[in-house]
Parts: sequence; C-alpha cells; structure tokens
Amino acid sequence: MPEEISEQIMQLNPDILTWDLFAVIIVIAVTAVWFYTKGRDFIVTTTLAAYISAAVISLAPLLSDFYIDFGLAEYEFRFIFFLLTMLLFTWIMGNNGYFEPYVVPSSWEVPIFVILFSGLIVAIGISFMPIGIYYQLSPITRILFSDDIQLTAWLAAPMVALLLIRGRA
Repeated sequence: MPEEISEQIMQLNPDILTWDLFAVIIVIAVTAVWFYTKGRDFIVTTTLAAYISAAVISLAPLLSDFYIDFGLAEYEFRFIFFLLTMLLFTWIMGNNGYFEPYVVPSSWEVPIFVILFSGLIVAIGISFMPIGIYYQLSPITRILFSDDIQLTAWLAAPMVALLLIRGRA
C-alpha cells in the first residue's frame, strides 16, 4: 500500500486545482476565519456539535424521504443538513453556556484545531458521497480523506487533540 500512495503522489499535477481540492481549501479558510475570531472560545462546542450532527444525519432514516423535495442529490442534502444542524447545535450550546470556554487555545494551538476540524468536516462530507462521486475526486483527496484508515483518523483526531491540548481556561 505505501508504494501505491507514493506512486499516486508522484503523478499529481500541482498546476491543476480540481473542484474537490478547491472545496477543501474553502473549508480550511472558513474554519480558520471562525477559529481565529469568535470561534476561539467555542472550539469544544463546535467540535462536539460536528460530532452530534454527524450522528444525527447518519442515524436519521427519514432524511432519505426529503431530499427529492428540494431537488438535490441525497448526499448533497445530507451534507447541507449536516452543516445546518452543526450550526444549530453550536448556537444552542454556545448560547446556553454549555462548555463555557474550558479550552481556549493559545496562538500555536489554533492552527492545529483548524487543520483537524477542517479534516473532520471534509471526511464527514466525503463519507456522505456515493461511490460514483468518489471516483471523481482527485487522487490527493482520496489519499488524504476517503479510505477507512484516513476517515477513522480524521474522525478521532479532533477528540484526541482536545484531550492532549488543555489551552487556557
């Protein structure tokens, strides 16, 4: 397997920015803006909201009945609903004082959370995609986010970081 990864990395053309790499860059940029501004106090809240939303979307059987009403593909509807649910849970937990800023990361810790949270969001989004869309992803996106090992790593990494990085309270 390592030989396959190194071969795919060697075949990458850095001059071509595909739609999926552009989407990953957008997710990183939005996360960075959020975490470097008001979101710095809500890193725990936002991370837990992402996990709760992913569980709700994955376990909600009635969602498959609604995507046709909106004229979207099922994976598009699930991802949009995931983002809206995550924003709702972040707002609810933030306004109700849950998880008051127990972890307020220092300046060097914020970039770590930006990368890990962005990877979490991208991995969740890719997990909603059907296999036909999976094969349209660029090789680097597939290498970084879509195999079982990488998906598990991106899902676990933010929680591990929250355990290891205490921040200042």
